[in-house]
Amino acid sequence: MRLFSICTFLLFFSKSAFSTKCVSLEDVKMTVYSSGGVSYETSITGCIERVAFPNPVVEVYVKHQNIPRLGRDSVRNMKHLHTVTFDNCGVKVVAPGAFRNVPNLKSVRIVSGVLEEVPNGVFSALPKLGILKFHRNKIKTIERGAFAGISTLKQVFCDHNELREWDPRWFTNSTNLEIVDFQRNKIRSLPRRAFYDLPNVKEIYFEYNELETVQPEAFTTLQKLKYLGLRYNRLKSLDSKVFPTDMIIDTLTIDANYFNFLSRKVLAALVVKRLTVDGNPWKCLCLDRVLLWLHEMNATAVRSDNCVGGSVPVCSFASTFSTSCTEMVDNDVTRRYLDELRKVDPPLDKYCARLD
Repeated sequence: MRLFSICTFLLFFSKSAFSTKCVSLEDVKMTVYSSGGVSYETSITGCIERVAFPNPVVEVYVKHQNIPRLGRDSVRNMKHLHTVTFDNCGVKVVAPGAFRNVPNLKSVRIVSGVLEEVPNGVFSALPKLGILKFHRNKIKTIERGAFAGISTLKQVFCDHNELREWDPRWFTNSTNLEIVDFQRNKIRSLPRRAFYDLPNVKEIYFEYNELETVQPEAFTTLQKLKYLGLRYNRLKSLDSKVFPTDMIIDTLTIDANYFNFLSRKVLAALVVKRLTVDGNPWKCLCLDRVLLWLHEMNATAVRSDNCVGGSVPVCSFASTFSTSCTEMVDNDVTRRYLDELRKVDPPLDKYCARLD
């Protein structure tokens, strides 16, 4: 009798756990794509789950809906689902467990919303996750380990947010990441070993931030990049140990910063194919040295689309006479150069140079 009671209890508990009612969504309209390639619109109250659709679904696209919170089990029990998108849905919170039993989910996009935090534990149970997109939100905090331990993760886009720091511990043991896009945030510094746990990264985007420093060894372990974007920041110089020796970068953008020079040691450590230099207060002799370095490598100085026009000054001479590039930040050169840019008529595109 006792054994029967225990079995009955376990059966009841199991059924209750499996059939937990989901209340994450209320009359939410979406477009779905079936495994047969047919798309249609439908509305969901409850969860995005297999029983809500007549046929297996591979993609779910939700746009312009009111979903302030993606709670536990918001997307669950979808064997065939590979892509889910929440676009302009006012998502402010994504709870751990929001995605459960979706073994083939490869792409999660929560974009153009008001998301403020990416907590730990949201994505770790997705065995095939390859792409995460959070652009155009209000993200100020990413918890340590939020993107950690995901061996399949290849691309993370977190541009157009409000982050003030970069923490490599976000990505611990996600060693196959190839693209990190954090442009248009408020990040002030890249720390030492910023990409130490990301040996396979190929494209790094940090344009339009507030970068003032890149710490020595920030790019250690990286030997080849297709793209490194540092344009439109507040960098005045780069430490000679920022890059590992003989690092190859196909495209490096450093325009619209406050560079007066690049040191000989930095130039000796790098091989580049394309470099943008516009909108920096270069000392003319130092710019000549950079251009000669590019010429000797058969590389190209690429003109920024934001600085077109023959009247844009490209460099300034130091106030004290010199016959070679002096590797010192000269605030007077910077001030005079930026003053000249402000006088250009018609006015420059606001992204040609950092005038503030």
